[in-house]
Amino acid sequence: MKNNSFSGFSTWMVVPTIYLIFITSLFLLPNSQALAGTQLTASTPTSAGNITLSWTASSTWYGANIYENNVKVGGATSPSYTVVGKSNGTYQYYVETCNSGCTRSNTVTVMIGQAKNIKYTYDALGRLVCVNDTVNGDRNYQYDDAGNRENVSLSNCGN
Repeated sequence: MKNNSFSGFSTWMVVPTIYLIFITSLFLLPNSQALAGTQLTASTPTSAGNITLSWTASSTWYGANIYENNVKVGGATSPSYTVVGKSNGTYQYYVETCNSGCTRSNTVTVMIGQAKNIKYTYDALGRLVCVNDTVNGDRNYQYDDAGNRENVSLSNCGN
């Protein structure tokens, strides 16, 4: 604040201050700090229950941890790993590629020995009203009076 005095009167004046901050450089973490974009894929299971997991990472990595159903089952120093002799069931896999820290990949689901049966049900106007899916669950479709699909719900179709 600044005191301005003249002819016997005293006034106070508030002078606003504006600060401008310019960023002149951008700091990036080196590759060893962050590994982004690890993409995992899985092969079709063999008749013996073998699955090959393969991955790519967008940065340098020195090792990988392999997880099956959220439990660590192995490690690798090359971008592939073979899971051997799995029995019938559903398995979820992900990998963590690591150097000074670890980054988790996407999750892939592998089904062994499970038949996928899908049944489609249509109404009298030929509109799809239900999909019975033994793996991904049922989906119900509702339509408005004009025949436009207005809702899809994940629930038992009842047939």
